[in-house]
Amino acid sequence: MKNIVITSCLLMSMHCFANAPLPQNFSTNAPSLKNIHDFKKIKGMTNDASRYYKFISIYGWSAIVQEFENKNIQSSKMKNKEVKKMCDTAHLILPLQDIKRLIAADCKPSSNDVTFNTINRTLKNGDGSINEQEIIAKLEFYNALGLLKTHQTYGRGYRAETYNLLYKAAGFGLPDIFDYLLNIGLTVKYTDGNLLNTHFDGRSPQLALTQKILKLGVEPNASTITIMQQRNFKQHYPDIYQVILSNLEQKNRKL
Repeated sequence: MKNIVITSCLLMSMHCFANAPLPQNFSTNAPSLKNIHDFKKIKGMTNDASRYYKFISIYGWSAIVQEFENKNIQSSKMKNKEVKKMCDTAHLILPLQDIKRLIAADCKPSSNDVTFNTINRTLKNGDGSINEQEIIAKLEFYNALGLLKTHQTYGRGYRAETYNLLYKAAGFGLPDIFDYLLNIGLTVKYTDGNLLNTHFDGRSPQLALTQKILKLGVEPNASTITIMQQRNFKQHYPDIYQVILSNLEQKNRKL
């Protein structure tokens, strides 16, 4: 489940995120794409697409917004799938103010799968933490437009399992986003520990978010205990350890 939550974005690649995002004000002084001559053609991509990724590496993803607004990307020699990929990646990376401009320029997510990956690490606060409020603003915007995908199915046939955005919020340790998702009606389908394990597998397990998950009826399972032992929760997260210990003792189980 950890890999599903953290790496499920099908659009992420070395070309998408390696240089993103640079300071937003770079876009205001961005030169014409024609001035970008020193670029390396990326294997499998057209020259125009390769040139645009060089452009992005210098001026940041916000510079792409004006290129869409001026129809420069749409009229370039890029393949249609390259234009879609660039538009989709911009939606994943940029803040709401730029997303609104992209939508107005007819750069919309190619599928709702894109909006399912709105919760990611690209939008940061000054201290380097994930900007939850900016992500919530984007989720609200997509939801209002009917573009927000809240559930994703992994696997096929009897192995198929459907997860929702609560798992992403839990995996990244984002309590405000978690609350927002609950408020728009997302619920927990599996109560056998998966959501709890996703949170504990993440970078920063939190007491408050752990308690929120337990209140949803999710119960620790064998995998939960394994994760806690492997990460030495007793020493590194003693408050969470005690909460889970108490939960297990109430059910006559041991940690």
